[in-house]
Amino acid sequence: MSNGPFKYFIFLIFCFVSVSALADDIKSIGVPYIQNYPKSVYLSGNQNWSIAKGKNGIMYFGNTQGLLTYDGKYWQQYEMPNRQIVRSVATDDNGIIYTGSFGEFGYWKIDHKRLKYTSLINLIPKEHKMTDEIWKIYVDGKRIIFQSFSSIYIYNDQKINVVKIPAFFLFLHKVDKRFIIEALGKGLFELTER
Repeated sequence: MSNGPFKYFIFLIFCFVSVSALADDIKSIGVPYIQNYPKSVYLSGNQNWSIAKGKNGIMYFGNTQGLLTYDGKYWQQYEMPNRQIVRSVATDDNGIIYTGSFGEFGYWKIDHKRLKYTSLINLIPKEHKMTDEIWKIYVDGKRIIFQSFSSIYIYNDQKINVVKIPAFFLFLHKVDKRFIIEALGKGLFELTER
């Protein structure tokens, strides 16, 4: 009976050594390399709201001070027209970067090795004045879907169609090829093409 505590002690040491050996194996297989970048490195706002990767490998960040880009070596910041926070960002296969902020959304294209912004809000029909922020952007073939809490703006063929209901939206989600959104007090809705 006096060996009882000793057996438990040996068993605990065995478990500790086994777990330590397994942890060493985990470090060398299946764990991605993670690099953290403090604000002092990227020299922009302290909050990043969204992220997207372009087809050229450049990373794009929706940041409190605008659109932030990182090519693996250099960081660059681009300001929105009225210095708005960029809440959402998405990219397409043609190298276009879409961003959304408060009362503003549009796209960025490379012009003389720099990104140039083009606003799309002038395409919104006058009866649908934009008064909030774009929180989600999806590229769905030729149509670009910008979602705020009050409206969904669908950009296609140089036009914008607006989807509204008498409730506030939560976040739009893409599920396979379907777009599902929750409307407060109304339930789930599916966004379909007309």
